[in-house]
Amino acid sequence: MKKKEEKDEKELNKDVPNTSALYVSTAYLFNPYIILNCIGLTTTVFTNLLYSIALVSMTRRSVLWSCATIALLTLQGLYPMSLMVPATIYVVTTAKNRKISIVTMLIVFTSILAILFAVSYCIMGSWSFLWSTIGFILTVPDLRPNIGLYWYFFTEMFEHFRWLFIASFQINVSLLYIVPLALRLRRDPMLLAFSYLAIAAIFKSYPCIGDVGFYISLLPLWKHLFQREFNS
Repeated sequence: MKKKEEKDEKELNKDVPNTSALYVSTAYLFNPYIILNCIGLTTTVFTNLLYSIALVSMTRRSVLWSCATIALLTLQGLYPMSLMVPATIYVVTTAKNRKISIVTMLIVFTSILAILFAVSYCIMGSWSFLWSTIGFILTVPDLRPNIGLYWYFFTEMFEHFRWLFIASFQINVSLLYIVPLALRLRRDPMLLAFSYLAIAAIFKSYPCIGDVGFYISLLPLWKHLFQREFNS
């Protein structure tokens, strides 16, 4: 009986990479959120491109490309910094010395991010760009209606509670789930990365439909789990 179950499992997982890639591509191309995002001519399409490169770089255990793409995403949106956790797990699983691999990932990521900040400073001539990116995301000054949770919550709130709840919301999206999910999903870093993307898309300060469409398009990566459930 056990051999039969193992054989069935191998048959189910045999074509997972190829079929998953096909289904993910199809889900992305025909996703209504992605189509609307393209019609709106938003810059989120470039963000999704960087996300895709980061995920592929993780699976190929490329330290340079993973750190570079995540650093670019962090410069723009801050929250993608959490993707360094699954990227590091991917690299560490095949490394001979785990401590050196972790330190290398942190040094490369920090160095690239510092270079990007320096280049941005040279282009702008000041550090004002930090307020327009990271500062704007953290302080949430613009409360115009969008698909996120922040604007409605803070328009209904007394002003003297504002900073308390901003801190609570930011901790919820950027810090609260990182360690527990990393410990629980350490054996499946791609699922961990997907979880971080979904949480950020739902709870970030200024989400857009392109963010939602991207993580929804990744759902077919786990289609083999549904097949296994139906066959059992």
